[in-house]
Amino acid sequence: MISTRTAPPSASEASAPTWRHIVEGVLAAAGALIAMALTAAAALTVAGGAAVAPLTRLVPTLVSMAVGGGVSLTGGSGESGGQAGGMLGGLSLGMSGRISAVPLMLTFVGTAVLATLFFRPLRRRARRRRAS
Repeated sequence: MISTRTAPPSASEASAPTWRHIVEGVLAAAGALIAMALTAAAALTVAGGAAVAPLTRLVPTLVSMAVGGGVSLTGGSGESGGQAGGMLGGLSLGMSGRISAVPLMLTFVGTAVLATLFFRPLRRRARRRRAS
């Protein structure tokens, strides 16, 4: 019987340099964030989000919420001596709050792109075959 075994690859041939793995991981994460930002921008454009605030503020807010961040909101009257200031003895009105919502569609898009870009290079790597 003829054996078709080949010599196992050496250590330098078996794996790519560490920096290459780091670059692939960073590019996968950056690609996921870019896909999430593009999806958020498209959704806000269709929903008319530009009427509420500029998209340059809304898109990063939605992406940060999709990856688990929170948004703190504060607001005030801005006038120290207006009508409300006179009624309250010179005090200004203010509000604050916190939003803890997760836009799941953006999270799903980011996860799908990250998984695709992260696992894609693994398909090119050589697999060991069992000798039968």
